[in-house]
Amino acid sequence: MGFASELERAKHEGVTHPENLPFLFKPKRPNGKALHLVHGFGASPYEMRPIGELLCTRGYLVLGTRLTGHGTSPEDLRRCQWQDWFDSVERCHTILQESGLPISLIGQSTGALLSLLLAHQRKVGRLILLSPFLKLQHPLASLTGLLKHLIPFQHRQLPHPERLHYYERRPLGGIEQIGQLRNEVVHILPQIKIPTLLLAAEGDQTVAKGTGLMLFEKLGSSDKEFYLFGPEVPHVLSVIKNPKFDKTCHLIEDFLLKSDLPSTQ
Repeated sequence: MGFASELERAKHEGVTHPENLPFLFKPKRPNGKALHLVHGFGASPYEMRPIGELLCTRGYLVLGTRLTGHGTSPEDLRRCQWQDWFDSVERCHTILQESGLPISLIGQSTGALLSLLLAHQRKVGRLILLSPFLKLQHPLASLTGLLKHLIPFQHRQLPHPERLHYYERRPLGGIEQIGQLRNEVVHILPQIKIPTLLLAAEGDQTVAKGTGLMLFEKLGSSDKEFYLFGPEVPHVLSVIKNPKFDKTCHLIEDFLLKSDLPSTQ
């Protein structure tokens, strides 16, 4: 098993756009550390590429996971359970562990929840959570288990470039799975003891207001930092269209450069 097998899996499952494939960036001047990046629901590895490319220039070996059901079709995602997404994260983490380097995790949104779950089960150096949540903003999010039978997909308008990397039709059954994943994660938060950086934004229209801070307060780590961007910053922090993308990268780099002596959970 290796990264080549993960690429082949993605192509076999129907990924055609190269930027939606999982990626492995190898630095020209390695700093002896690795990063595992996990994208969010309805997105693709494209979402994490800008941060991955930047951090690779800083010497990190960077692997970006493609969650099962993503980068192909909404119908594929509709058939997935959250355990399928977590299997993707576990496989890629095992591949990255073969490098023998200490690994830190960066997860965006649902990818942040999956990163928390992985950090509870595997040895991780540092944890960076971008727009994580305990509750979605939409008032009907908790009813998706029922609504999915009447309304299979939620429709949204995306500009042409984003349609290549994000789903315009998102399955309500998938949103139900996010809720189940959240339920798994909320119980383990006090057990997460590793250094953690959490970034959130007042302009986030996807998650309930204050939910990132609630998650932060439940974390068991004594070494944790919280930063809240203003109303001009949207939900997805990992892409260049984020008006505070440079600041986001700066905060991540600073956090990664801090002493990260082995921690125990």
